[in-house]
Amino acid sequence: MQGLSIKVHPSLAGRQLEYEAQDHESFVAFADRLAREHDATFPIKGQRAGFVPRNQGVAATCQPLPTISGSVTIEGDPTSEPEGIPVIQLRRGVDGSYTIASITDTLDRGSGYTTQISLGNPQGSAGADSR
Repeated sequence: MQGLSIKVHPSLAGRQLEYEAQDHESFVAFADRLAREHDATFPIKGQRAGFVPRNQGVAATCQPLPTISGSVTIEGDPTSEPEGIPVIQLRRGVDGSYTIASITDTLDRGSGYTTQISLGNPQGSAGADSR
C-alpha cells in the first residue's frame, strides 16, 4: 500500500523472525497473518497502520486506548471475534460502534447457545451518555 506509515509497538519490535515470505497474498493479508501469528493486530486508519499487541488496550499509534467497558449477550454467534467492531443500537448515548474486547460462547440446556461480547473503546459518539 503506497504511502502507508507503519508503527510497531515496542513489545513486538524486538522479535526476530528466522524467515518470513509473502507468497500469493496481498500486503494486507500478509500483515494480518503476521499479526495473528504474533498475537497482535494490524489496524489501518487512513494512511497510518501499526502492529500492536492484541487486547492490550493499545491503538495503532501505539498510544494507550481509553478504558471503557460493558457487555452484551446475544443468541450464539460463532463469527464474533476479538477486535471486531459491532454496532450497538439500544438508546441515544449508547448507540454506536465499539471494539470487541473478548467473546465467551456458552451452550446451556436452558438458554441454548449464547455469546457474551465484552465491549470497550467506543468510537465517535458511542458511549457518550450524558445522564
